[in-house]
Amino acid sequence: GGPSLHDSTMSLSEEGFSMIPPRSEWRSRRGMTRTVPMKVLVLGYPRTGTSSMRKALQILGYDEVYHMESVLANPHDADLWKEAYHTKYDKGELVPREKFDEILGHCEAATDAPPMMYAEDLVAAYPDAKVILTLRDPAKWWKSFRATVASVPQNRTFALAMLLDYSGVRHLGGMSKQMIMQLCGPGVTPEGAQARFVAHYDHVRTLVPKDRLLEFDVKDGWESLCPFLGVPIPDGAYPHSNDSAVFNQRVTATARAALWRVAGDLAVPVLGLLALGLATYYSAT
Repeated sequence: GGPSLHDSTMSLSEEGFSMIPPRSEWRSRRGMTRTVPMKVLVLGYPRTGTSSMRKALQILGYDEVYHMESVLANPHDADLWKEAYHTKYDKGELVPREKFDEILGHCEAATDAPPMMYAEDLVAAYPDAKVILTLRDPAKWWKSFRATVASVPQNRTFALAMLLDYSGVRHLGGMSKQMIMQLCGPGVTPEGAQARFVAHYDHVRTLVPKDRLLEFDVKDGWESLCPFLGVPIPDGAYPHSNDSAVFNQRVTATARAALWRVAGDLAVPVLGLLALGLATYYSAT
């Protein structure tokens, strides 16, 4: 048979339910080192086409491309990201390359949050990597972000999973709160969030020489991306994915899968206690 309820999770993709790695395949990357060169850093905010960019880079042959979904597929990564956050945002120090190599050492590209929260650190760690800024109008970005990423803490199914799923979703709780606070600023107001958004883009532009930086709108497609990366334009349209409705479905599906996993964990001891109780009862009678 296939993976059991006890050790598997599901996520919702655009095509429907698909299995993500069973818990037996989760791994701690602590102590890992780099195995492939880091070639591309996508440092735009979440909800600016980062999922589409991930698919585009995968189509172009980059292996692997890190994204927030990578954390969902391997929740132990969240612990390492929280350590990176402490170094940068609590202590005010650059995150060393060794920390990024632990988390991203198997990746040729990185996009979305958490990576984009460490723009200065990643550019310093990987000075030969090309940098892409995925663009979006700040007001449109905020409308999308508020309806998706910023609303995750209010998703009741996800909140329950964070409470109960100690081995999986629980790892993401602290990291998610850190991420939203840092991306949007205190209080998560529309004005504060959009000001942070604009300031981030202005800062990244100061970090990288123009010949290593591509400012990319999803409408620009392959014709802009491929010459910058020095690769041929592939067949087929530039990918578009992860609209707001799909994002929220995926969050709920991930949480439901986590709760099924918790139910599977509980089923074995509960059934064992029930059997023991029945055996005790019948032996006494």
